[in-house]
Amino acid sequence: RSTHFRPKDDIVMLKEVLAENPFGDTARWAAVRAKLVQVSQKEFSARAVRDRAGLLIKQFAASERIILRKSGTEEEYTERDRLLEEVKVLHNEFKNKK
Repeated sequence: RSTHFRPKDDIVMLKEVLAENPFGDTARWAAVRAKLVQVSQKEFSARAVRDRAGLLIKQFAASERIILRKSGTEEEYTERDRLLEEVKVLHNEFKNKK
C-alpha cells in the first residue's frame, strides 16, 4: 500500500530538502524522510521522497518553460535554456568530483 503525498507533505519535504541539500550527499535523503515521517505521521520511504522531489522539480521546470514561452520572447527563452545547460554542466562536475 503506497502512501500518497498531500500538498502539506510536499511543503514539509521541500523545506527539508532545502535544509539538508540531499543532492550533494544522497545519504541525507534519510534525514529528509525522517522529518517528513515525523511531521506527517505517514510512512514514506527515502526512495519515495527522493522520487517525489524529482517529480516536483521536473513539473516546476516544465511549468516555468510554459510561462516563459507565453510571457517572454523566444530570445529570452533560448538564453534561459543556454544558462540552464551551463548550470547543469556545473552541477554534474560537482557531482563527479565526489
